[in-house]
Amino acid sequence: MTPPRYWANLLISLQSVTEQRADEFTSEMLKLKGVEDVTLHYQEGVAYLKVDNQQLDRQELQLLITKYTHA
Repeated sequence: MTPPRYWANLLISLQSVTEQRADEFTSEMLKLKGVEDVTLHYQEGVAYLKVDNQQLDRQELQLLITKYTHA
């Protein structure tokens, strides 16, 4: 029997992501390999991610975050 997959939690600030772009941001995040779930708490200004660290390309994730927080 294979053991269950372990997902790590990441917290990302959404301070610079406009509410209008939040859905687009979530969709793009979910396309990244290793990102299993994204939950936005826009009122708190954060996104909670569940990720598989063995598959996640952190450089690609950072590029996407930069794209939406510095746009």
